[in-house]
Amino acid sequence: MYIMSKTLLKFIAPFILLIAFLSPGAVSGQISVDSIYTILKNEVANKRSKSIIVGIVDANGRHIVSAGVLSDKDHRLPDGNTEYEIGSITKVVTGIMMADMSLKKQLKLSDPLLKFLPELINPRSNRIREISLLSLLTHTSGFPRFPDNSYPNDLENPYADYTLKQLYDYVSRFQPASEPGSSFQYSNTGYSLLGQALSKVSGKDYETLVKEQICVPLKMTSTVITLTPAIRSNMAIGHNAYGQPVANWDMPAVAANGALRSNVNDMLNFVEANLGLMKSDLYPAMELSHVKQLRKGDDNAFITLGWTLFDDNDKQIQEYASCSSYGIGSHVAPKKSTSQH
Repeated sequence: MYIMSKTLLKFIAPFILLIAFLSPGAVSGQISVDSIYTILKNEVANKRSKSIIVGIVDANGRHIVSAGVLSDKDHRLPDGNTEYEIGSITKVVTGIMMADMSLKKQLKLSDPLLKFLPELINPRSNRIREISLLSLLTHTSGFPRFPDNSYPNDLENPYADYTLKQLYDYVSRFQPASEPGSSFQYSNTGYSLLGQALSKVSGKDYETLVKEQICVPLKMTSTVITLTPAIRSNMAIGHNAYGQPVANWDMPAVAANGALRSNVNDMLNFVEANLGLMKSDLYPAMELSHVKQLRKGDDNAFITLGWTLFDDNDKQIQEYASCSSYGIGSHVAPKKSTSQH
C-alpha cells in the first residue's frame, strides 16, 4: 500500500500542487491512498483549490492521486504530466548544484559572493564583502526577501522586467543590519545572486546548467524554465483567492530563486534520487545539501543548503521545500530514517 505521513496533510488546503514522499522504513503516522483521495476531493469541493495533486514514493514504488480540474475552461484531471510552477523548490536545485560544484573543487562554500559578481560592483557596506556563498544558501546573508528596487509594469508577473543591472545596483547600495551568518532571514534576493555565481563558474545560463547537471542525469524531461508548446499545453493555471485565473511568473534575471516549472513525474525522480532510491552521481551533493547548517528558530527545524530539515529526536529526518507563488503552491517532503545514514 502506498502511504503518506499525516503530518503533511496540513499543507493541502492552500496548495494546488502537493508532492509528498516517504523513505523506506518510515512506518508511523500514515494513512491510506484512498483516504488521501477523499481529502483531496473534499478540499476541491469546498473550493479550497481548483486542483490538488499528490505524488508518493517509497521503496515499494510510486502512486499519484489528484482531484479537480486544470481550470474552468480546461476540465482535465491533473496527472503526472501536468506542469506546475514549482517556485521556491527551485532553491533546492540551486543548493544541490552549489554542493556539487564544491565537491568538485570548482568553488568553496566559504568563498565571498563578490568573487562571482562583476568587478564594477562597489558596495557601500563592508558587510557585503563578508557575505559568503554559504550565508546565501542558509538565508543568513542579511539580504531581505525581496530587493526594494522592483517596479514591475505587471503586478501579476512582478519579476518579468526586473534586470541584472537592478539586482547589482541593489547589492551595491544595500547595508545589512547584521553580520553575515548571524541570523536567519528568508531571502529570494540571496538565491538570485547564487544563480549568478553558478553561471560565473560554469559559463552557462541557469536553465542550461539545470538541464545538464540535474535534469538529464535524473531523466527530468519536463523540468524547465522555457516552456515548449507541448509542455505549455499541459500547464496548470494558477488561481487567486477569489478563484480567478492568474498569469504564470517569468523571472529571467532571478531564475535561481524560483523560476523552474515541473510535473509530478519529474519531481518523483528528483526525490527518489535524494533518498538514494535512484542511483545517481549527484547523490553525494544531495547528501551534502541535507546536512544541518543552523537551527531555524526554537523548534527542531534546521536550515540546510536549500531545504528545511525537521529532526524528530534523531529518529526520523523529514526535509521539505515549499512555495506559494501567486496562484500556485507546491511542497516536496522527503523523509528518512536515521538507519539510512
